[in-house]
Amino acid sequence: MFKPTVAAAVVLAVGCVAYGAQAATSTHRTMRIVATQHDFHEIGAGKKGPVPGSLFVFSERLAQSGKATGSDHIVCTFTGSWPVETDFCRAMFTLPGGTIVAEGASARGPFTVAITGGTGRYAGARGVVHATPTKNGETLDFVIDA
Repeated sequence: MFKPTVAAAVVLAVGCVAYGAQAATSTHRTMRIVATQHDFHEIGAGKKGPVPGSLFVFSERLAQSGKATGSDHIVCTFTGSWPVETDFCRAMFTLPGGTIVAEGASARGPFTVAITGGTGRYAGARGVVHATPTKNGETLDFVIDA
């Protein structure tokens, strides 16, 4: 079965929280989260696999330092296989204190998507999620401009 990796994730599981350097106008906060896929549905795929427009809908359990910390819900649209297999994905990460929304292109290896907003303590969030695939999901590194 075809299983895309997403962040956005990404994407979220919460691991080590570290505070980065403070810029003149913003603060960067980083989080490392481990995501483990637990639900997956493929919609509109052909007999030989996904076709442009096929959807992949899935959710993941999120953990930080081995402790459950939230979940994510992701929808990806398969956009094609030339020159590389790519999906466009939107993800909502539910974490303590709020949600983070991310979107962008994902690929079969490490990829980065944009954080486009959030709620609660993540209201107005911007930044990126770097996703690195693992055997059962991915490691998500959030860099949030607060």
